[in-house]
Amino acid sequence: MRPTAEQVLVQHAGTGADAEVRAAAARARAGGAGLRVEAGARTGSVRNRGPARRQGRRAGKGGAGRKRAGGCRGWAGVQRLGRRPGAERRASVRAVRGCRGAAGLLLGRSLGLAVWDGGWVDVTVVGSGDAFGSGGRFQTCIAVAVDEVPRVLVDCGATSLTALRGQQFDPNEIETIVITHLHGDHFGGLPFLILDGQFRRRTRDLTVVGPPGTRDRLTAAMETLYPGSSQVQRRFEVHVLEHADGQSRELGELRVTPYEVRHASGAPAYAVQLQTPAGSLAYSGDTEWTEALLDAADDVDLFLCEGYSPTPIRWHLDLETLTQHRDRFTCRDLVLTHLSPTALAANLTDWKIAYDGLRLPL
Repeated sequence: MRPTAEQVLVQHAGTGADAEVRAAAARARAGGAGLRVEAGARTGSVRNRGPARRQGRRAGKGGAGRKRAGGCRGWAGVQRLGRRPGAERRASVRAVRGCRGAAGLLLGRSLGLAVWDGGWVDVTVVGSGDAFGSGGRFQTCIAVAVDEVPRVLVDCGATSLTALRGQQFDPNEIETIVITHLHGDHFGGLPFLILDGQFRRRTRDLTVVGPPGTRDRLTAAMETLYPGSSQVQRRFEVHVLEHADGQSRELGELRVTPYEVRHASGAPAYAVQLQTPAGSLAYSGDTEWTEALLDAADDVDLFLCEGYSPTPIRWHLDLETLTQHRDRFTCRDLVLTHLSPTALAANLTDWKIAYDGLRLPL
């Protein structure tokens, strides 16, 4: 059960806001809907990290205050945050997210946070497999719902339309697709999703955000699979935008930040961080180890990370290397995905593993 605002007072002793928080807690009794908390609403936002801070974090292997990623949620997450840089504000955010209804609303406002009624971010791993369907899994596709209906996909592999339908998602509801790199198991489903929208009388515009060259590669794929399909007039527009390393892009309530990683795909490859008013996540994409992964996963609620091989392999992440760096991640939760047959057969008891249809509320 989520704590009440009164219980949260324990975490804010000595912050200077005690009287206000106590007054808010005294007034807060009613239950209600979840609340969204804008983590970046105050000076020193975690959304505005400069190169100096990133460089400082990399100075040592672990960096000051880094804690091992794990399944620490809700109230426990607030307690754990108390030992990290900037903990007072981040603990406030997590505490308010953990409160019930009006209690959280009053507590958040008393702490100077931007809080409003709304749902939570709900992440579904629609496809958790590698390029070859190992373990009978669909190719990479992650659905993100900021309200009750998923509007965002991260990657859209060639099998994704089938996977979406099988899990009762309506492809016509998707507004934004974020692509990590231009391999078929990560973007090959786009031609089918676009054509499906054409034949099912889609009217909602679609925004695709991907690496440089996405527009040309998408056009080429559509023309190869269905000649003439890229030039037809539709009831909806397809807007293609391109990543720039480390440059955030605002798409409505969604903020997307790409971090260039190491994976040969004919164009730059990226890990991506997605921030919403209600929660944050990151996805590694395909890559061998790079320090950029620490930036992509920094302070997010959920980090979906490739775990392709048990041992080192070029262009992909392996469990051996991830184990060496695991304590350096500052994400709240780390879940492995995109596993090869050898990784699926390995001892995975120390890891959380994604599967098709896995839902991860933030």
